[in-house]
Amino acid sequence: MIENQDNQPDERFAEAVDQWVSDPASQGDAQKVQSMLAAMDAYEVPDAPADLVTNTLARIDQYEQDQRSAMQIESRRRLPAIGLSFAEIAVVAAMIVMGFSLALPMLTQTRSDARRLACETHLATAGAAFGHYASDFNGSMPRGSIVPGDAWWKVGDEPEQSNSAHLYRLARAGYIDPNTLACPENSHAPSGLTSQMQDWPEYDAVSYSYQNQYTAEPTRLSQHPMLAVLADKNPLFYVRQGKQLYHLAQQNPDQPSHAHQGQGQNILLASGSVQWSRRPIVRGDNIWLVSGIGQYTGNEVPTLPGDSFLVP
Repeated sequence: MIENQDNQPDERFAEAVDQWVSDPASQGDAQKVQSMLAAMDAYEVPDAPADLVTNTLARIDQYEQDQRSAMQIESRRRLPAIGLSFAEIAVVAAMIVMGFSLALPMLTQTRSDARRLACETHLATAGAAFGHYASDFNGSMPRGSIVPGDAWWKVGDEPEQSNSAHLYRLARAGYIDPNTLACPENSHAPSGLTSQMQDWPEYDAVSYSYQNQYTAEPTRLSQHPMLAVLADKNPLFYVRQGKQLYHLAQQNPDQPSHAHQGQGQNILLASGSVQWSRRPIVRGDNIWLVSGIGQYTGNEVPTLPGDSFLVP
């Protein structure tokens, strides 16, 4: 504030400032204020440094970073210290490995059970398709033109020569999706099969063994409701390069199918029901073989109307 010669505030000048602020256009003491302000223009105002804004922002960023670091250090100080020796860490690791080793077989078994149930579902679907087919074809099972004594194992060689081609008629006639006739355990089962095809492309592609159709008279479902008509593939025969049939005569004739880890096979009966069996025996009948025959050449047929002989 401006003081007079007695070093006392100039009350008139203060009043003039107040009057000038409220009404700059007024006369009187306001002129003193204006002349005083005009004198201030004579002072040279230095330019601000070019890096003033940059330095200021940098100082602000550094301050915020220091604050965050301080908070992190403080939070670490508050965490409880966990003191574990190397031996204790090794024990914990061993427990984790042991738990995993115990859980792995359970997971494997669960996946195996799921595939077995999926296979069972496929056979149940085939059973319904067999029933519809039989209703439309005088009770008969799917069967094309046959010549007794023809080889039943030449899959994909000639139209309707193999036994599997007779089964494929179920798909060609539109009663089932051919891809349903595949067991999830068969890694050789092809995808993209169509109803326009005649047969599976090769022996390994076939998932299920079908009741041998090379009998003189067709087998009717209603006559033998407990007859096994379809099951996981017969393990006692295999074909090498599609040109030669091999019968594993030296092996146990009661062994289960190779599907499902050799634990058993799903079996579809003529009645439409599906059963899981650890042995290939239905009503005392071995479904893999023909009674009384020891050596097989590939043109054998069931000897009795109710005899199951599932091939290929």
